[in-house]
Amino acid sequence: MNKNEPTLVGRLKKIAGPVFGLILFSVAASFLYKKTQEITWDEFAAGVANIPLAYHLLACVLVALNYFVLTGNDVLAVQFVGAGSSGAEEGRPRLSYRKVGLVSFLAYAFSNNIGAVAAGIPIRVRFYSGWGLGTAQIVALLAFTSLSFWVGVCMVGGVVLSIAEIPMPPKIDLPVSSRILGFTLLAAIALYAALCTWWRRPLPLAGLKLLPPGPALMRKQIVVASMDLILVATTLYVLLPSGISASYLQVVGVYLLALAAAMLTQVPGGLGVLEAILLTLLASSDEAVILGALLIFRIYYYVVPLLVASVVLATVEVRSTRAARKLLSG
Repeated sequence: MNKNEPTLVGRLKKIAGPVFGLILFSVAASFLYKKTQEITWDEFAAGVANIPLAYHLLACVLVALNYFVLTGNDVLAVQFVGAGSSGAEEGRPRLSYRKVGLVSFLAYAFSNNIGAVAAGIPIRVRFYSGWGLGTAQIVALLAFTSLSFWVGVCMVGGVVLSIAEIPMPPKIDLPVSSRILGFTLLAAIALYAALCTWWRRPLPLAGLKLLPPGPALMRKQIVVASMDLILVATTLYVLLPSGISASYLQVVGVYLLALAAAMLTQVPGGLGVLEAILLTLLASSDEAVILGALLIFRIYYYVVPLLVASVVLATVEVRSTRAARKLLSG
């Protein structure tokens, strides 16, 4: 057998990628179809009409900027595992920003709608393994990107919740006040910063022994993760009607609580939780107007990126399928 001839396993790996992409694309298409069936034209029209055009445009800019900032999480994670384009170790793959940005956008666009376990993690595993990263590197990368989210929640949430009191719905009963929760989050981020600064012993993770990020990488992680959450919460605030009784900090706090609940329960986008908390916070406002604004927010931040990511993924997988056919026929 010719050593250069692809093995059966190699051929199956080439086919597995496009098949996975097709399955994920089908799930996304089904999800989008289901969501459109839940939206009435009157709700959509009311949501659009109550928001000035300039705010619609500002929200779109903020969403685009947010997804760009999100790619920073993967860039830092790739640096953490030693595969950055400028600092990869000898003999290890070097990943350009073009590749890392692509997989980051796809992973976040799908995981925001379908869930990290169902979409975000498989997308990263599929692409990063195809680009030569080993199992240990991918596990470390996934741990870093997951940790980045909670670092951002602790940093932004700690500051916001310790300043602004958030009234909670009766069905969502926290064991402590939101302010105490805020101070707890700040304590957690301080502990993490201390760990990254002074702890130099490997930590066990899924059978691996990983060092915490160094102080410089940790600071970048905090900045990127915080910017991400601030941008998306600002997008929500921009789309809410003028004259609402809640302050900017309260809206940010509400969004962070809903997002944290979504991550813990794997409810995509905190669907239902965000609405419940926000309606309690804005009890004096027109409920229909608030729900209309939330609908527009979800379309801009969740649905539109998912549509774009689905087209991008389909394009990538079509090209991969063509390459796989050439391999099988060769």
